[in-house]
Amino acid sequence: MFRQLKNNKKGMMAVMMVLIIGATALILALSSVKLVVNDAQMTLDNKKGGESYSVADGCLEESLRKLRLDTSYTGETLNLSTGSCIIAVSANGNDRVLNIVGTVGDYTQTLQVSVTLDGNVITLNSRSEI
Repeated sequence: MFRQLKNNKKGMMAVMMVLIIGATALILALSSVKLVVNDAQMTLDNKKGGESYSVADGCLEESLRKLRLDTSYTGETLNLSTGSCIIAVSANGNDRVLNIVGTVGDYTQTLQVSVTLDGNVITLNSRSEI
C-alpha cells in the first residue's frame, strides 16, 4: 500500500505541473485578447475622430463660402450623409469668429476660426481645434 501512495505522488506532481502550465497559458491568452480589443477600440476612436474632423472641416469650407456670399451670415445646422455640424458666426465689425462643431455618432470635433472680411476677400487670422 505504501508503494501505491508513492506512485500517486508522482502523478499528482504531473497534474500540478499541467495545471500550472495551463493557467499560465490561459493568462497569456486572455492578456492577448485584451490587447487586441483595446487596439480595435483605439482604431475605431481614431477613425470616428477623423470623420468628425472631416465633417467640421467641410462645414468650415461651406461657412466661408456662405460668408463670402452674405456678410451677415450667422450660421446654421447642416445634416450631412456622414454626420452633422453646427456653425455659429459672431461678428465684430469686419472680423468674424466661426465656431464649428462636427459630429459623427458620439464623436465631436470643434473648430474655432477667426477671419477678417474685406469685400469678397476673406483673410484667415487663426484656426484652432478646441
